[in-house]
Amino acid sequence: MRRLLPFLALLVAAPASAQWSLAPWSVRISTREVPADRAAWVSETLVAAGTWYRDLGFRAPTLTRSADRYVVEVVGQVATKCEKELGSYNYVSLSLCSGMFRMPSGELIDPATVGRADLEAANRLSTPVHELFHAVQETTLAPYEAEAEAHSWIVEGTATAAEYAWNQHLHGDFGMTGRPDLSLPLTSTLTANIYPLGHFWYRVGEMLVPRGTSALAPLRFVFDQSAGWEEAGVAAVDAGLRAAAVHFGAPRAYANGLYDLVPRYLAEHTDERYFSTVPTLELDAPAVHDVEGTLLPLASTAMQVRVNVDEARLTVRGIPVRFTLEALDGGALGDARDPLHLVVGESVAGRPALASTPFTHVVQVFSDTTLLVRVANVAEEAAATGPAMFTVRIEAEGFYGEAVTDGAAPSLSAPRPDAARPDGDRLGESIDAGGALPPGFSVRGPGPWACEGGGRSQAVFDLMTPDEVGRDLDRAVPEMVQDMEDMIDDVEVTLRRLERQGMAAGITPEQMAQLRQQMDTEMARARAEAEPDIAAAADEARAELMTRLMATFVGQSGGTECQMTLNALLSGREGGAQILAGAVDEDLYPEDEVPEFGVMVFPQAFLDGMRAGVSSESMATPGTLPAGLREAAEAMGGWEVCTMTAHEAAEAREMARGSDCPAVTCTAGQLVLEEAAQGRIAGSFQFEVLRWPETSSSGCAVPEARGTVVGHFNVASTDDGFDDNSLAGVNLGSIRSGLVPIVPGTPILDLGVE
Repeated sequence: MRRLLPFLALLVAAPASAQWSLAPWSVRISTREVPADRAAWVSETLVAAGTWYRDLGFRAPTLTRSADRYVVEVVGQVATKCEKELGSYNYVSLSLCSGMFRMPSGELIDPATVGRADLEAANRLSTPVHELFHAVQETTLAPYEAEAEAHSWIVEGTATAAEYAWNQHLHGDFGMTGRPDLSLPLTSTLTANIYPLGHFWYRVGEMLVPRGTSALAPLRFVFDQSAGWEEAGVAAVDAGLRAAAVHFGAPRAYANGLYDLVPRYLAEHTDERYFSTVPTLELDAPAVHDVEGTLLPLASTAMQVRVNVDEARLTVRGIPVRFTLEALDGGALGDARDPLHLVVGESVAGRPALASTPFTHVVQVFSDTTLLVRVANVAEEAAATGPAMFTVRIEAEGFYGEAVTDGAAPSLSAPRPDAARPDGDRLGESIDAGGALPPGFSVRGPGPWACEGGGRSQAVFDLMTPDEVGRDLDRAVPEMVQDMEDMIDDVEVTLRRLERQGMAAGITPEQMAQLRQQMDTEMARARAEAEPDIAAAADEARAELMTRLMATFVGQSGGTECQMTLNALLSGREGGAQILAGAVDEDLYPEDEVPEFGVMVFPQAFLDGMRAGVSSESMATPGTLPAGLREAAEAMGGWEVCTMTAHEAAEAREMARGSDCPAVTCTAGQLVLEEAAQGRIAGSFQFEVLRWPETSSSGCAVPEARGTVVGHFNVASTDDGFDDNSLAGVNLGSIRSGLVPIVPGTPILDLGVE
C-alpha cells in the first residue's frame, strides 16, 4: 500500500540510474530475524519480478542499496526508518510481520507457517510483486504526492493487476480475488473498491495485447505519460491506453482509450455481481417501458430486463426487443448522447452516425429471456466526462394496439354512409375523428377474406411523410457505413477473443487489417458516388405533397395464421384523418398525387405457398410458376378485389348493352381514416370482392359469387417519425440474421430460420 509512513521502506541513499539492478535482496526485520527460507523466497520473488518488469519495459525504480544488495526493511507498526529528511524515496510495504498472503485460488496462507516443504506454494504468493510495482509507479507519480489519494484507483488497482499478471505469467491462472463495483466511478477512492479494480486493469490490458504478451504490458504506456496526472490522473491513463493500443496493434474497437475500453469491458462481463444494485424490470410482450437514471463520470449502471414471451404469438422470427438510449441533458452542445454507452448482454450497441438517428439496439428473443443491460458514462475525452442524465426505452415488439383508445367499441359495420359518395368527390378531404374503434384489427368477408387480432396482436406500420422520407434518405449512407464499420469491429473483436483463448481464428491480424483497409476504401468510394444522387432524392422527397401509409397486421382465422396488409397514399404532408377510395379517376389529380387505398388478406395457405415459392428448393421450370406460388394463388379460391370509379361502372354498363353478357360493376370502396399520425393509425373500410370461375362456357366473364369486405384497425407505436426502422423494415439487423426483412404493407414471411 502506497503511504507516506509505510510498514517497510526502500530507502534512497543516492539517486540510482534508470537501469534495473537485479542483485539479490537483503531481507531483515527490525524486531526479529527473518527465517532464512522466507528471506530467500522474498529475495528470489523480488529479483524475478524485477527481471519481469524490466523485460516488459517498465522504468527501473530508485531503490536503497546496501553492499550492492537491495534491502527490504520490515518494521513494526511504527515506521522508524522512513523519515522524510532522508530525501526522496521509493518504497515497498510487505508487512511480513503479521500479513497474510493470498493464493490465486483465494486461499490465505500465513507466511509464518510456510516451511521449506511449502516453498512451492509460497512461490505463488504475489504480494511482493504487488508492492514492488508501487516502486515502479513512483518513477512517474513521485511528483504528484498531493494527488496520492485521488490516484489510489490507479495505484492499488494497477498493482493488483500486476499480481494477476504475475500469477498468469507463472501459473497460467491470474486468480481474481474480488470483483470491482462498477456502479462506482472508476476513480472512486473507496478502499473496498480500489483493490478489486485490478480486475478491470488486467482485463483491459488483456484486450489490448495479442496472445503471448502479458496483460500488464499496456500499463507501461500509462506510467510513461509525463502529463495528465493532475487530480485523478484520468487524462494520463486515457493517453497511455491509446498509445498501448497503437503499439500492440489492438482492434480498432479498442483504439480510443477508456471511451472504447469501458463498454467493451462491460460487454465481456455479464455477471450482475459486478454491480452493487441491479433492479429487475419484467415485461410481457408487447410492452414498452422507460427507465431514467443519472450517472457520475466514469460510472456505469445495470438492470435486468426479463421479457416474458407468449408462445402462441411466437414466430420463427422471435420477438424483437429494442433498447433506445437518449440523453436528458437537452442543453448540451453537439450530440448529448456522445458520453453514453449502451451494452446489452455481450453486445456493445453501435453508435449512430448522425445525431438525428436513434441510438438503438435490437435483440431477438425466442423464449422467456433475461438480459443484463448496462449504461456507461465515459466521454471520448475521458477526463472531460461530466455527470449525465439518461433514459432507456425498452420495447418488446414495439407496436401496440392495447389501450390506445377509450370508449365502447362500435359494431364492425361499414363506414358512415355520408362519408363519401361513390364517385369519390370528397376523396382525400380531411374529416373529424369519429367514434372509438376497438384496439387491434378485424376484417370480415367471404372465403379467405377473414382475419382478426385483438389488442395484443402483432402489427407493423409506417406513416411516411415527405420529411420522414427525406430524413431516412439523409441517414441512409452514413448509417450504412457506420453499420458496416461496427460489424467489422465486432468481427475483429471476436477474432481477438478467439486468439486469446488459443483457438484458430482462420485469419491473421495482418490479413484482417488488410481486409478492413480494402473495405474502408470501397465504402469511401461507394459513398462518394452515391451521396450526390441520394441527396437529390432526399430533396425531391421533401418536396412531395403526399404521405404514404403502409401496414401489416398478423392475426388468426379459424385457428390458423392470417395477415392483412394496408397501403394508402394520403393527401397532405402529415397525413391525418381523411376519406379515401379504392378506385380513383387518376385524370383528376397530378401524377403521383392520387389518394387511394388497397387492403389485402393472406390466409395461412397463401403465406405457406409464398414461403415455399421464394425458397431455393422449389424453383419452377422456365415459363411456369413455382409450386409454392401456384398454391398461394389457389389459396385465394378465385376471390379478387373489385373497385371501380363511377365513370368505370357507367362504361361497363354501356358496353354490356351491346352484348349478351351482363354488366359487372363494383363500388369504389372506401377507407375512413379516423387517425393517421406518427405513432397511431385508426380507421374502417369496405369494398367488394368477386369470385371468378376457373373456366366459363358461356363466353362471358361473369363472377360466380360476390361479397362485401368490411373491417377496421386501431394500433399505436412509439414511432414519432424519427424512428430508425430497427423493429421493422430493411436494416442491418435483418441482414445479419438471415431473415427476410419486415416491410410494412407486405406479408411477413419469416424466412431464414428453421
